[in-house]
Amino acid sequence: SKDRGIWQGDFTVMDKVREGMEVEIEGRSDPGGYAPLILPTSLRILGRKPLPAPLVMEPGRFFSGADDCQRVEVRGVVQGFLRTEQGVALVMDANPGHFSAQVTRAVAPDPAALVDANVRLRGVGATLFNTRGEVTGSRVLSSIAGDLVVEKPPPPPDAVPQVTLDRLLPFRPDPAGPHRVRVEGTVTYSLPGKFFYLQEGASAVRVETTSPIQLVPGDRVEASGFVDMSRLIGTLSDATVRKTGVAALPAPVEISPEEIFALNAVAVKAGQVALPHDYDGHLIRCQIGRAH
Repeated sequence: SKDRGIWQGDFTVMDKVREGMEVEIEGRSDPGGYAPLILPTSLRILGRKPLPAPLVMEPGRFFSGADDCQRVEVRGVVQGFLRTEQGVALVMDANPGHFSAQVTRAVAPDPAALVDANVRLRGVGATLFNTRGEVTGSRVLSSIAGDLVVEKPPPPPDAVPQVTLDRLLPFRPDPAGPHRVRVEGTVTYSLPGKFFYLQEGASAVRVETTSPIQLVPGDRVEASGFVDMSRLIGTLSDATVRKTGVAALPAPVEISPEEIFALNAVAVKAGQVALPHDYDGHLIRCQIGRAH
């Protein structure tokens, strides 16, 4: 409303508004980018009232954007965080469904201690949308100390289940859940603070981490992180990393890019696993040019 020249009141009043205050607003309705909103011309603080009881999260409503601006209560596993000017952005998995939670430092003074914990969070639902007003994601905004409760602390490092590189997200009769898994392998490529590749025998995986640890090909590594399918190939994200030794690099497979594309195309068409491998993340050797 300030940018549109609609606000006619004293901006110091706006600065005094806090959670739990009852206010009287005069303004103009606006269609907004996603949900209707009010552009205030004036605002008056009337007093304080108890906050409304939060709506318990129903994934169908929450992820469709129907809970926009409503006070909600969500449960999930914290899978990472990013510090922001406003506080902390938590990456959450509601099992199922990923969303973000923008919280103040009062809500999460030690976000690193929350990673892999089951938490309950109260706040206001907010919707992410594109320039067509279509929902692209959901998040929760929380600013009151005590709105985040740890229901189950993260497991100790030695209790994180270990899996082989080719078993990040296979078929299981029972869902694996949103918690960390642990893998081991030999580094074949590393971009410090971003990602690296591990290979163990004929299996390989990409590991994404913000850890500044310096790794070089041949380092043996143990990594614990969350299975991420955003690349459509199982990746370990938000990983903690520990170097355990050194080893010889696996022998590179001699195969051309055209052969890799072809065998993956056959697997997609047949609805089968690529044989002998899809070769994503594998150490290979190929000829990329010909002498004339």
